[in-house]
Amino acid sequence: MGMKTIYLYLKNVDEESLVAFLSIYPGISLLGRKDNLIKLGIDDEEAMNLQEFRELVIQELYHDFTAFVAPSSLDFPIDDVLPCLERLNVGVYHIEQVIPEIVFLKLTDIKNTLKNYYTQLVGSDTIDSVLGFIKENQNASKASKRLFMHRNTLNYRLDHFMMKTGIDIKSFQGALALYLLYRA
Repeated sequence: MGMKTIYLYLKNVDEESLVAFLSIYPGISLLGRKDNLIKLGIDDEEAMNLQEFRELVIQELYHDFTAFVAPSSLDFPIDDVLPCLERLNVGVYHIEQVIPEIVFLKLTDIKNTLKNYYTQLVGSDTIDSVLGFIKENQNASKASKRLFMHRNTLNYRLDHFMMKTGIDIKSFQGALALYLLYRA
């Protein structure tokens, strides 16, 4: 069983009562606190129920927060992404939901950092293949013809991208996030 890192951004919330509330859950461990930000380690099972946990905090403490489930990559530029949390609405966000917000809020420094990160992580050929796949309405046959590559090669690159980044580009949300990141 793995652990996910979650960052909670608190707006007008009593930090102490929230931390005390978190302590009753065995699958959640407090990893750090700074300003209005709490860093948590959460078991994978608990991470799946993060929305339910948020609703419970709202019911019991009358507090709400913005939660960001950090990608599991060790070299993800988390310090560059965290400042945008204060500009997001309350809720639970994964990278697929954060990227469109970064683009729409015109946070170009963070956008460029993420573009560079993903390009270095998987390579520009893989990024071009993924964008070609998205442009062809996520149709691998049409995309492989347009990109002049074998379909198995395209599928390998798509799987490689999803494995390395954790972004499911075969879903609408993942495809939209990546398309906006590179084309908006």
